[in-house]
Amino acid sequence: MLSDLPGVGQNLQDQPIFRLSQRIDIPVRRQLLQRPEAVQQYLRNATGPFSSLNGLIAFEKVSPLAQRNFSQAALDSLRNLPADWPEVELMTSSSTAPDGSSPASFAAALAAPFSRGSVTITSSDISSPPVIDLGWYTDSAGADVQVAVTAFKRLREAIATIPNITTGPELSPGSSVQSDEDILRHIQNTTVSLHHAGATCAMGRRNDTRAVVDSKARVYGVDNLRVVDVSALPFVPPGHPQSTVYMLAEKIADDLLSGR
Repeated sequence: MLSDLPGVGQNLQDQPIFRLSQRIDIPVRRQLLQRPEAVQQYLRNATGPFSSLNGLIAFEKVSPLAQRNFSQAALDSLRNLPADWPEVELMTSSSTAPDGSSPASFAAALAAPFSRGSVTITSSDISSPPVIDLGWYTDSAGADVQVAVTAFKRLREAIATIPNITTGPELSPGSSVQSDEDILRHIQNTTVSLHHAGATCAMGRRNDTRAVVDSKARVYGVDNLRVVDVSALPFVPPGHPQSTVYMLAEKIADDLLSGR
């Protein structure tokens, strides 16, 4: 062993995403992309459906009104976040069903989750798969659970404002799912990763037992080894981390070129 760093693989932070589905009565993205004018719109002035392939994305903070029934522990956790950090990301996507209808997915993700997981190994054999614990909804204050249930209700509130384009009953989980307990069960059974997991080789001070790399991404106790990806962040930012990782990579590249 070159360096005993207990923080390696710990502190895993991931943004869980969950959704509900509802049929809509308007053309969906796949249909719009098949229209000949869509390509021309994009080539002419970078507009139209090809200019936004990821649907609609929005970020928001949980409103004070929605926090009224939160536990004190959850409220304390939320107050520890920077004032301008959103806790929730809202997204839409759509598809075309075999019967020609257009089911849409309305999704919410925890942008600033408090829960932590880990990624570890059970063998020195490189062919053995790692053991990954995403740790969703496990923070001791229960903040992630309460924010998730609130975000799901927020999705339903949003859908209720567009009755002119929705058709038929809610497909999933269905109108019978109403209580917080049932909503949470649906969330836990259908959550997937937003693929933004990170912070398992966290940057930090040398005297922090959780730290793996220093401010120049150098692994403590190992010469000529740096970690320059989302795992080096001490926490995942409340949004898509791509630009943050670009910034980190540019900084470390400058350090290397400058001999630091």
